[in-house]
Amino acid sequence: MQARLIYAAALTALPFAASGQDYANSILVLDASGSMWGQIEGVTKIEIAQGVVGDLLNTLPESQRIGLTAYGHRTRGDCSDIETLVQPGDSSRAQIAAAVNALQPRGKTPMTDAVVQAAEALKYTEEAATVILVSDGIETCNPDPCAAARALEQAGINLTVHVVGFDVTDPEARRQMQCLADETGGQFLSAGNATELGSALEEVTQAAPSYTVTFVAIEGENGPQSTDTLMWDIQRGEEMLAEFEPGATLTKALTDGRYSVSVMRPLDESTAEATFDVSGAEQTVTLVLPSLLPDATVSGPAEATGRRHHPG
Repeated sequence: MQARLIYAAALTALPFAASGQDYANSILVLDASGSMWGQIEGVTKIEIAQGVVGDLLNTLPESQRIGLTAYGHRTRGDCSDIETLVQPGDSSRAQIAAAVNALQPRGKTPMTDAVVQAAEALKYTEEAATVILVSDGIETCNPDPCAAARALEQAGINLTVHVVGFDVTDPEARRQMQCLADETGGQFLSAGNATELGSALEEVTQAAPSYTVTFVAIEGENGPQSTDTLMWDIQRGEEMLAEFEPGATLTKALTDGRYSVSVMRPLDESTAEATFDVSGAEQTVTLVLPSLLPDATVSGPAEATGRRHHPG
């Protein structure tokens, strides 16, 4: 009972997210490798994680769709032991709680490939997605978590990976986790006990909601929408969110804030730019490119089809 109260206190200490907001679909990736049998203050780390996750699920807004991936929970020494146990959904909380409580740590720590699998389950190349990784140790399978994170960031529409290092003291493990978060615009948080784990998960699951913004370009004031392949740049402050991204239109999931967008038409290298605000709703941003001039044609007198007779 005392341990359960600790878990609950970790979550009630912070304000909850407001209801009615739209959140990117997310998957919690939970470490169930053998090291999760280690203890903190006499309680195994897997038991602490099970309690904290169970209480967290009760606090999430109804609009927040979340799923579960675990690794190291079925076999020993197997880098492919990764399983998406629950797909994100509106009624997934009871399934996630049951799946988390059934985990029995056994195997290795393929945390990078687990993040990749979770991103793929979220269709991260098609829509905004958030992966939340909780791990207590160093990567034991993928040799380069940073490279994998960069590849995910480049391929994703708007993928964010948050990482919570649970009782992690190894500097290399912390570097790997920091890199997974940094390369995808996420947070890396460290937790050493139940209270800190609850606070860290509360923080990353209450990340700001995102809204779909569609970018189009028209040819001249009140002109038709461009159907050419254009090159788009989107920036927030110093952060580039899209750079020379091709498409006749562009769609991004963006959080509240002020952004700048520019577009270039490769056909004639003409450009347009605008500044816009995202404030709690989807929107379409329209940029005005110069009208394309019609192709010039040169016509001259018709060539004679025969010799012209000159009177003599």
